[in-house]
Amino acid sequence: MAHPLLPFWAPSMYWAISITDAAVTLNKRSQAPLSATFLTGTAILLIGTSLRILCFRVLGRHFTLAMSLQDDHSLVTSGPYAVVRHPSYTGGLLQALGACLVGAGAGSWLADGGYATPWGAFLGLNLAILTVMWGYACTRGAKEDEFLAEKFGEKWKVYAQAVPYRYVPGVC
Repeated sequence: MAHPLLPFWAPSMYWAISITDAAVTLNKRSQAPLSATFLTGTAILLIGTSLRILCFRVLGRHFTLAMSLQDDHSLVTSGPYAVVRHPSYTGGLLQALGACLVGAGAGSWLADGGYATPWGAFLGLNLAILTVMWGYACTRGAKEDEFLAEKFGEKWKVYAQAVPYRYVPGVC
């Protein structure tokens, strides 16, 4: 199981990395255009964060860090859950990808050697750890599928047939 702080630590670190890089990059390149990689990373980070926030809102009080069901729990099949079965993980992966692109963009603070500073080394290490942890967290989707199939039976089977992809529509 993923570390219980992952859903809160990960977005905070992605934003810390990206905001720090954006501030420094914008300050030092105020006369130069931003790279397409930097702008694409920022857009992907925003999309991933928005998707995760939407997932938390759709699940409401039923969102928990542990794999569990509450007494009045029902199978959520609306909103982003009508597109993929684990959209929150999709959002987390988009956050990781976006933060990596922000840091890798030509002219960005991290790409230009900011990783060599103590703060940059800390942010870079966190980015690497978070990316690996999100990869691990996504394997949890299969375990969640088994858990939900056991708890919801036929209702889950119908839902899983209607929404066959865990993370990315048409891919996986």
